[in-house]
Amino acid sequence: MKKIPHRKHDALAHATLLALACLGGVTLSQSALADQQDTALPTVTVTGEKINRSLKDTATAVTVLRDADKGEIKSVYDAAAATPNATANGAGIVNIRGVEGTGPGTGYNTLASGSRPRVSTTVDGLSESWNGQRYVDASPWDVEQIEVLRGPQSTTQGRNTMAGAIVVNTKDPTFDWEGALRAGYEDKDGKVTLAGMISGPITDELAFRIAAEGLNGHSYIDYPGAMPWDGSEVRNSSYRGKLLWKPSALPGLTTKVTVSHRKNKGEYLNYVDGNYFDYKNSRKEIQARTQDSFNNTVSTDLQYQFNSAWSANLLLGHADNVSAFKDTQDFRMRLDEKSNTAEARLHYAPDKGHDRDEGKKYTYRQ
Repeated sequence: MKKIPHRKHDALAHATLLALACLGGVTLSQSALADQQDTALPTVTVTGEKINRSLKDTATAVTVLRDADKGEIKSVYDAAAATPNATANGAGIVNIRGVEGTGPGTGYNTLASGSRPRVSTTVDGLSESWNGQRYVDASPWDVEQIEVLRGPQSTTQGRNTMAGAIVVNTKDPTFDWEGALRAGYEDKDGKVTLAGMISGPITDELAFRIAAEGLNGHSYIDYPGAMPWDGSEVRNSSYRGKLLWKPSALPGLTTKVTVSHRKNKGEYLNYVDGNYFDYKNSRKEIQARTQDSFNNTVSTDLQYQFNSAWSANLLLGHADNVSAFKDTQDFRMRLDEKSNTAEARLHYAPDKGHDRDEGKKYTYRQ
């Protein structure tokens, strides 16, 4: 018998080990791939088109933001400004795709000319008021998701949507007890913020949710000039209560009642004069105004599922918005705006085919 040299034995052993390693790698890769396939991400649902669709089935260019209250974002508009094709605007409403969200005018020019914004904002189905300045912020606290829709949205969102729309959906009551608490402090400006939420069942058919947030402190701008008040003081508060009713006698009916109150008091313009980096307003060149504005809303949202294909929705709401500010004791301004909203929709979603949604929306402002 012919003997095989040791060198050939070594080469054969190395080849065998390499083949086993490759097979092991393939097996390991297949196992890892199987684990990845078993992990399913939650479906992102878009509501801004008035038909609940998954993000991948939505034709509109839209960005959906969730868990915005877990970061450093202090306003819904700040969150919207961080999305693609959107930029911040000093007056409040974001610019989308190069179109100024505030419209042709801001501040007094808006009040004098009656110009309207080009980006609408709705919170739980009710449109936010706009009077030339973002007087009352919408906080991201206890918000389910923020949708930023880019491009004209007048078909689904109504007027003032030439550039796009911002749709805010707050969290609904739960039939399991849950709560949250958040506190913060800024040592530079002495700001203190406190927020809380509690939700749970009242009965087997009725659940509630209460969310509140408050901020107290001073802005980063110093006002060395004599003023009848502290121009840097900021006091903001927000309260929201919800009831969810799912009667067992009518399995297809869902009723939600929402009441909210938001109030912003103190500085809101953030103007400086002189050296920009001194962050001071001596009132020599620019006026310094403080506000005392609030927004109250109440709405009822009724949904009924007739069968697997047909459903109906009715939203009734009332909003009372007051934008008030003063520059001196003799120069004050107050604008009251009330609006009533009624929106009815009939939705048909067959097992196969395209969804259809027929509806009417009526909003009256005075």
